[in-house]
Amino acid sequence: MDSKTLRILEYPKILDKLASYAAFAPSADLARRLRPTSDLREARRRLALTEEARTLLAASDLSIGGARDLRPILEKARRSAMLEPHELLDIKSTLVAARNLARTFERLESAYPLLADLAAQIPPPLGLIDAISRTISERGEVLDSASPAPGAHPPRPANRPRPSDEPPPAPHQRPQSDPLPAGCPRHHARRALRHPPPGRFQRPHQSHRTRQ
Repeated sequence: MDSKTLRILEYPKILDKLASYAAFAPSADLARRLRPTSDLREARRRLALTEEARTLLAASDLSIGGARDLRPILEKARRSAMLEPHELLDIKSTLVAARNLARTFERLESAYPLLADLAAQIPPPLGLIDAISRTISERGEVLDSASPAPGAHPPRPANRPRPSDEPPPAPHQRPQSDPLPAGCPRHHARRALRHPPPGRFQRPHQSHRTRQ
């Protein structure tokens, strides 16, 4: 369906009405970007998904409370800009909300299979929540645990043995000379020094005379 037909049908107003029910700014933006589909199977899937959401909202007060709009923060991170402590706390709060939502739909999968399938696509935080908790307090202050104590050694990789388990160093060996091409004059000179022909580079024999 072309944009002119959508304007005649006042489709943008319908999307604005839908977005007004969204409590999360990114959700409202996604609602305004919805477009009709000509795929009958996809249309039926969307209707079934909407029906599940309507039933869920009527039966519970489930929300994504604690989530923040991270788009400005993510843009800073893409530019390798330093994030402030309160921005890290916003990231933590959003990750916690997403994790709780995913766990909730794991329990409700039998009643809301389509919504549960969407929630299963939320990536796990992979320790990021704990890392921020160890670094930033709930008041936005940098904790002492954010940096190692003076003289402390950095953590060793898990696949690397500890010092007590490391094999002893190899005995010191005298470095060998670099190899030289066979046709190089230095090669012939070095070979002559290492393997002198008989009678050359040898100390002359001195006979011991006894005093009369």
